[in-house]
Amino acid sequence: MKRLTKSVPLLALGCALVWAANADPLRDPRIGEWREDHYAGGVGLYMIYEDLGDGVTRTHNAENLATQNRLHEDTRCDGKYYPRLNAAGQQTEITVSCTIRNARTVEFSQRRNADSGWVEGEGKWILSDDGTHSVGSFVRKDRDGKVVETVTRMFTRNAENCLNHADDAKFRECAQRTRPARP
Repeated sequence: MKRLTKSVPLLALGCALVWAANADPLRDPRIGEWREDHYAGGVGLYMIYEDLGDGVTRTHNAENLATQNRLHEDTRCDGKYYPRLNAAGQQTEITVSCTIRNARTVEFSQRRNADSGWVEGEGKWILSDDGTHSVGSFVRKDRDGKVVETVTRMFTRNAENCLNHADDAKFRECAQRTRPARP
């Protein structure tokens, strides 16, 4: 009987370690809809990060554009590169990668298959303590490693969640209705 009582705590510890190793990775803190704040250099982006399940986030880029000009990528934040797609589902010249560092920070990088301009970019997305604001900043470099663009974008969470894949008019009406007034 003594042998069994010594084995039970070891068995419990072993089960806990197996559970911890198989636990879900951190949830992507970007999940939701984000409207770019008004500031000098802001272009009014409406970004949507959609949880597709199984650790995959669909990032809708430039959601404020006409449907045919929108981009998205489905990325598992595992440090691997995935293609950015246009609205027709065709690959663009850009691939993206992300890694969730903690409950408030996502690091990302981009590669662009191009002969000129930027070819590599990297940055960080940080969620505010209260979860209502975020800042994303990135640096893009050319083939020689020279910085060609540095951008910081500030966003506010849109709590109403306007995303509607089936009806673009409803999405636009909601996005317009929830647009904060310019200062």
